[in-house]
Amino acid sequence: MKTWIVTGLLVAGLSAAHALDLTPITSYRELEGVRIPVISFEDGLRKVNWQPPDNWQLSGGGQQLNLYPDKIALAAAQLKLIGHDAAQIPARTGALNDFFKWVMSFVPRDATGLTFDHESPNPFLLGGKPSREITVSYVSAAKKCSTSVALVDLDARQSLALVITACTEDFEQVYSAGTASMFRWQWVTKTLTPQDVTASNAPASKAPR
Repeated sequence: MKTWIVTGLLVAGLSAAHALDLTPITSYRELEGVRIPVISFEDGLRKVNWQPPDNWQLSGGGQQLNLYPDKIALAAAQLKLIGHDAAQIPARTGALNDFFKWVMSFVPRDATGLTFDHESPNPFLLGGKPSREITVSYVSAAKKCSTSVALVDLDARQSLALVITACTEDFEQVYSAGTASMFRWQWVTKTLTPQDVTASNAPASKAPR
């Protein structure tokens, strides 16, 4: 019984102490005996296996991962973690106007002629969790551009935003590749290691008797 209690407290402590970290780690997954290269992210007692679009360059990590499609000028994407304590984040199921105002924060400051294109209620699922997306168009640096922002509530603490931007003439190609990659996002439960146990043994205040 004591072992169960200690293990349960350890698991709960590790789950609470860690959140998704978008620092990419080179890894692989196996499919019918074949190793497929993937990127993995740490997420407490789980990890994420993800296949980004082919030939997209990655940079950053932690709270934001930046992606750049090969040989497509002015195209970029971001995976961005946003805490629910951030005052500006709207409820995923909130009013369209509030969501649209929030999406505008991802548009370049020099943008003019901002146009609402469309809303997609659920362009992809992450672990069964629905998403919501808005796409807008505008002119920036004398170029007609488009930006889509999709939001997924991961848990009670944080959401994940997928932001895709490209010149309007390239947008459909970039958007299709970026969105399709989210269907290759997979959470995997990790085996508890001695390192996890050691890391959890930080000094803690005693509970009152």
